Amino acid sequence: MTECGLDYLDFTNNDFAIILDNFDETTIRENVALINDLKINKDVFNDNVELFYDKELKEKIERLTSVGKVPQDIYLNPNVLVKYDLSGLESAIKVLHESGLEPKNVPLMAY
Repeated sequence: MTECGLDYLDFTNNDFAIILDNFDETTIRENVALINDLKINKDVFNDNVELFYDKELKEKIERLTSVGKVPQDIYLNPNVLVKYDLSGLESAIKVLHESGLEPKNVPLMAY
């Protein structure tokens, strides 16, 4: 984690247990790099350790940005990335469209 620029003191023993249970070094490095590239503060991982090992993270973020969400939206509401797998996120966006709503204008917390 320190190699990725994270402070291990920001995580609990339970967080480490979850990360170790799902450990995939490549995915962790890629996801941290993705967050860095998008200029999202890495503290997004502090309360959402699931993002470290989410193999669909890149696709979910790409989907959200394709409907007009910006990195700041994602930083403020990362729970949408944890709550849904890619298929579930696609379904939520589809429901918004079918309801006549523009996903860009709907806060992520309402997804």
